[in-house]
Amino acid sequence: MEDLIWTLQGEPVDSVVQLREHIKRQMIYGIVYKITFSDNKWIIGKRKVEGAVPYKPKGGNQKRPNHVRFVRKGKNHGTKYLREICHEEYNWQGYHGKNLHTARPVKKEILQIAPSFKALEYLYIKELFKHDALEDSDCLNETISDLYKKEDIHKFHISYKSQLLCW
Repeated sequence: MEDLIWTLQGEPVDSVVQLREHIKRQMIYGIVYKITFSDNKWIIGKRKVEGAVPYKPKGGNQKRPNHVRFVRKGKNHGTKYLREICHEEYNWQGYHGKNLHTARPVKKEILQIAPSFKALEYLYIKELFKHDALEDSDCLNETISDLYKKEDIHKFHISYKSQLLCW
């Protein structure tokens, strides 16, 4: 399978540096994405892009590349470090979505860039509502925050655009 390039507002994105420049921050947490498949089905998801990863220390205060800090546990350990925290980029470029759909992905778009976990959760839910994920039959998303389910929306024929949700 050929590797598709992520796009952000129509422009190709292949590095985390481009994402940082877009939101003008030193570090970002994740992205909200939309993947469209060859049969016109689509899915919206979220993915962590970079973050702090704990490692077992090398010993002798040797630091790994992208070292952030050493972490000790308790006051009685002296100078013994239990973890080394390093800043790393996750494998987000080669991601094609969960293997829930058998069709080939043809388009990978970045919809939002989030600077924190809380922002990522908010932007993800916002994009699901914005794209009418539960009402569109081509969407592969089944739920929004485990509160709103596609089967309930279709079962009661409720559209949040035309009337208030009253259960």
